[in-house]
Amino acid sequence: KELRQTFDMYDIDQDGAISLAENLQVDRQLHGDEYAEADSKKSFREFDQSRDDKVTWKEFREGIVRQQLALIEGYNQQCQEQHGPHAEFDGEAACVCKEGFTVGDGDQCVA
Repeated sequence: KELRQTFDMYDIDQDGAISLAENLQVDRQLHGDEYAEADSKKSFREFDQSRDDKVTWKEFREGIVRQQLALIEGYNQQCQEQHGPHAEFDGEAACVCKEGFTVGDGDQCVA
């Protein structure tokens, strides 16, 4: 529901797709004029998988999923750097040891 509301906010003319101009306009409203146009264009291009200069609802949903997966992967990597290869992000706010492993000396996940 919130995701659809966000899409609809960007789809100013309500034609079912977000144009680059709409993306830039809403980004400026949300982030102020200091928000870099290059950043807005970059995020738009990442979502516009069909390269037709518009982001459909499907592309928007898929883009959000890709962003979320990239974030989780980044958190998993941080957990493993801090606690060893048997650590993972719990999906909320913490690093945990994978099933079958516990925290040992030096905060490392061990069998």
